[in-house]
Formats: sequence, structure tokens, C-alpha cells
Amino acid sequence: MAANTFETVVLPLLTEDPTPVITWLQQKELLRRAVKCEKCHNNMNWTKHSKCVDRVVWKCQKKGCTKYKGTRSIRTGSFFARSRLSLQKWVHIMYLWSERIGETTQVFK
Repeated sequence: MAANTFETVVLPLLTEDPTPVITWLQQKELLRRAVKCEKCHNNMNWTKHSKCVDRVVWKCQKKGCTKYKGTRSIRTGSFFARSRLSLQKWVHIMYLWSERIGETTQVFK
């Protein structure tokens, strides 16, 4: 069963594109589905950002806001907020932990 779960659930999330893993983590309520701008209180949108590990950030889109185009991490308010590991690596690690892989097998060298 573990191999089937890995192939059908985990493996499709381990791609270069961060969208599938972010969406999956939001469905599992491990990442927020929405973030409001701290200045204007409007919902922020996802925007591509090449300089962060997840390549996606929350961004205020209201032109009159002092934080217009200001960004916040997609990890804001989550368990992953202070980590530098990619979300894909986190999902892989959580899968390995849930299957107790590593106790009998060396997966990380």
C-alpha cells in the first residue's frame, strides 16, 4: 500500500512547479488558503517570485495601499514558516516519517 500512496499522492507533488504541493498543503490545512494585507485588509494574491525557495509569495494588489506589491511568504502562519527546506522536501519527509522509512533503511546520506 505504501508504494501505491507514494506513486499516486506524493510523487505528483514532488515536481519543479510549486503549485501542486502548495494546493495540497492548503487542502490539508497546513498552509493558509488566504492572507489579508496587514495595511488595507484586502485579500492578497499568489504571485511568482524567483528569489524565494517556494517561488510563490502572497502579494497585495490594491494600488492605493502603502503595501501595494508588498509580499509575504506563502508559509506565513504555518509550521513551515521558519524552514528553509522546500515544501516538496517537507512532503517527502512527512511521507517517509509516516511510513517509518528510515528506521530500517538509510534514505539520507
